[in-house]
Amino acid sequence: MVPKSNATFEKMILVNTRVFAEAAAKNINAMLDVASRAKPVTFTTEGIISEQNFFVSIMFTGMVYGEYIMALNTELAARLIGKSFENLQEEQKKELYQEISEFFREILNVTVGESILSLSKVYQKITITAPRVCIGRVTYPKVRTGKSVLQAKAGEIECFLYVDQMKLDIADSYKTALISVVNANKDLRAAYEQLQEQQEHLVQAEKLSALGTMAAGVAHEINTPLSVISLNESMMQDMLRNENFNKDQFSKMLSKIEETVAKISKITQALRAYAVDSSSSSSEAAEFKPVSITSIIDSALLFCEHRLQQSGITLSPFNLPESVKVECRSQQLSQAIYNLIINASEAVENLPEKWIRIESVATEDNVLISVTDSGSGIPREKRDKVFDPFYTTKHDGKGAGLGLSFCRGIIDIHQGKIIVDTRSKNTKFVIELPKLRAKTEKVAA
Repeated sequence: MVPKSNATFEKMILVNTRVFAEAAAKNINAMLDVASRAKPVTFTTEGIISEQNFFVSIMFTGMVYGEYIMALNTELAARLIGKSFENLQEEQKKELYQEISEFFREILNVTVGESILSLSKVYQKITITAPRVCIGRVTYPKVRTGKSVLQAKAGEIECFLYVDQMKLDIADSYKTALISVVNANKDLRAAYEQLQEQQEHLVQAEKLSALGTMAAGVAHEINTPLSVISLNESMMQDMLRNENFNKDQFSKMLSKIEETVAKISKITQALRAYAVDSSSSSSEAAEFKPVSITSIIDSALLFCEHRLQQSGITLSPFNLPESVKVECRSQQLSQAIYNLIINASEAVENLPEKWIRIESVATEDNVLISVTDSGSGIPREKRDKVFDPFYTTKHDGKGAGLGLSFCRGIIDIHQGKIIVDTRSKNTKFVIELPKLRAKTEKVAA
């Protein structure tokens, strides 16, 4: 049952924030062998504003959406696991960041596992995402938030819980838009089901890793337009109470709702396309069609732009006319570019300078697509191995070593080639594709 009044909603957040903070204190004390206790909970509608620079969070969706967040200073996080960044080399700092992240992901996993039971008593069918870690200050404006502070000898850890919901008592014109959102969510659910059914036909480990990243991105991409719809609906409700309300403004709000519904539909359509098994022998899946390079790259970016933003990674836009096309299986090619972008983001997320640049160049017969990141390049001794199956430079089982091998397989099917550009001072992968495939070559199954 959903709380009706603002007072009841505030009380619910306060209660569940206290449950979260107390569970966090218990698990931190047990796992890190420190003594901490939760301070009283406060409530605000101004959102989350923190001066801390290390965030671990888990989102949830369902009848409501929101996020559990733990925030603390990076140096404090190191001290809590008995380590320090002092006098460490850059590579050692990266390893310590990773170790800290693993500790706090586990703590948050266990804590939310206990806390979500309390929230589920109020809101049914809550679904949670995997934990994420952010380095850098995060601000969420204008969300209803509970906050508690865990006081330990070494310092303070902030515990946040924000919850928001869609109102249901809305105007008829808005109900139409809401129905579209519901249908879009059904399509999203159906796309996920298709993805699950097709997993056995793909490279298992790498596909599951990609799905995990996509799921987190989709959760954020869906929730943002939902927030826009909710805000516009609230304002429209207020306007309807006034008989002489501004019809032009009301119409603009409806247009905004339509735009956000279209954005959700775009996400679900892309997911449905990804759900088609590109390795299938069916004529539809096996068919190569002329597709705009711009649309292929846009499809790849759809699932990872939010991840890049959250990690503070700057993405430089590519520039190629919509008319430039290649004969391809568009979703396979988009998947290959997506893998390159994700690999680049993981390589630079802990660097002081974090950027990724995508460039496209067309010649008379070919198209070149490059993905460059701010890393210092791939060592000579590893260049010949990076495309080998199961070879990986990632630590702590973060990757199965199939991503670049998977990319090369897709590019081979398209009669192209993928290389590491050894002339670049940064890490740069270049894909070269023919605009038209050789007709004499047999289509790969």
